[in-house]
Order: sequence, then C-alpha cells, then structure tokens
Amino acid sequence: MLWDQGGFWLISAICAGVVGFWSWGVMHNYAVEEAKRRSDYTGEFYDLTPEEAAAVPDWLAKVNFAAFAVGVVLLIVGFIV
Repeated sequence: MLWDQGGFWLISAICAGVVGFWSWGVMHNYAVEEAKRRSDYTGEFYDLTPEEAAAVPDWLAKVNFAAFAVGVVLLIVGFIV
C-alpha cells in the first residue's frame, strides 16, 4: 500500500482527500446559497435544482475532478506497487 512506499505517496493521498472534501463542501455551499434565494426552499437533502447546481464556478468543479482523478490514480498505484 501507499504507506509502505514512502512519505510522498502517503502525503499525496492525504492531500488529494483533503482537497476533494474541501472542494465538495465549497461547491455544496455555492449551490445551497443559490437555493436559499428561492421562496420554496425547504433545506431538504435533495432540494436543489440543476440551475442552482450550475451556480458552482467551473474552476472549483475542475479542482474537485482533479482531486478525484489523483485519488483514483493513487489507489491504482497503491494496489500495483
């Protein structure tokens, strides 16, 4: 696994996880803040429309996708090495 291969791989995996969760949370906040502008917003788990989800900036979605891709690559490297 990654922790047997040295600190670089382990730190990379931790950073990918932290960046992934951080960017997901910020994207969620953008969508919720946009949804709060609706008069019928209830705050339920799936009470977001596609338009509100589109309020997330593209750069943030790209950061989240990059963190996901790095995490997948590190998972594959961890199983191969």
